[in-house]
Amino acid sequence: MSVPLEEIIAHQRRNTRQAATAPESTCATFTLDPQLLQALGMNALHLDIHSRYAFDRAAERLAMWLTLDLHDIERVELEMRLLGLVPEDLQDHRVARARLDGARLAFEIDPDFGQQLARHCAERLGLSGPEAYAEVSLAQTRAQLAAAGIEVGEALQRALADYQRHWGRIELELRPPEPLAPLQLAAIPPEQIVGRLGMSLVVNGRPVLPLEIHFRPRPRATTPSATVDAPESAAGRPHAGYRIQRRYRPTSVARLGDHLGEKVRIRPRGQPSREGVLIAVVNGEAQLEQRVPGGTVEAYVPLREIESVEVEEQIKVPWTPDSGVRSVPAK
Repeated sequence: MSVPLEEIIAHQRRNTRQAATAPESTCATFTLDPQLLQALGMNALHLDIHSRYAFDRAAERLAMWLTLDLHDIERVELEMRLLGLVPEDLQDHRVARARLDGARLAFEIDPDFGQQLARHCAERLGLSGPEAYAEVSLAQTRAQLAAAGIEVGEALQRALADYQRHWGRIELELRPPEPLAPLQLAAIPPEQIVGRLGMSLVVNGRPVLPLEIHFRPRPRATTPSATVDAPESAAGRPHAGYRIQRRYRPTSVARLGDHLGEKVRIRPRGQPSREGVLIAVVNGEAQLEQRVPGGTVEAYVPLREIESVEVEEQIKVPWTPDSGVRSVPAK
């Protein structure tokens, strides 16, 4: 398949009814936006898609393969093996008996393309060079993981750092000790996922050992009230401490991806401000989680429509026992 980038851009504009995404915004996250690819000197996307499946009726086994090869940019390979299925089950939508026997996902960025992208984006973002852009990308990756409540071990941190500097191939494989049904998959405690799925990870031919992934609850947005830290002395009497005030400071749209997991205030042109926790910056949009009575909702704001951005910060205000002030409303 070969598709001119101009056709993809025109199709996006017809469907989203919005202006083109600025290259600076797509550089803030690793997004293969067609306009970014144009800025890199490309005129068209050339890709191959291969897919196949195989049923073993006697063993009630289904194997599936899918490969997407975006020439000179990236390649994605997916393989999955399911047990407890025959062709009639799929025809009649009976898949509850299916059990995961194994899976493999490989993702590869062409190193030459990765370096070209890093040089271009470093210039666009006003950074000193590809190494500085790699550091920005690493910081964003860490922020995305933190926003999702995921902590990774040192070996995986080193592998991710190496990958975002040199690019190449990541291969994730699942080999559960015993086939798992969908309900069993959903019931696996987060801390047991690596072992119960038989998960292994290889980055540029080197296994990541030990593979440590920890899941933590996502932090909730803080309530708009200040707190006081007034530690006690050895005699048990409070001495001078501080209170916390929260305020917003301006930042740029291009740096929005640096604030994942933080509370932000975004003002779209001609619309009221929107406040919430920034959970993603993808496909030319900022995604916010906003608290409402009874739960949360997600809001999407196109980057091209953003007039101004502010991020919440905390400052310490001196406090003494004589002040008689224990908390201060946030401004």
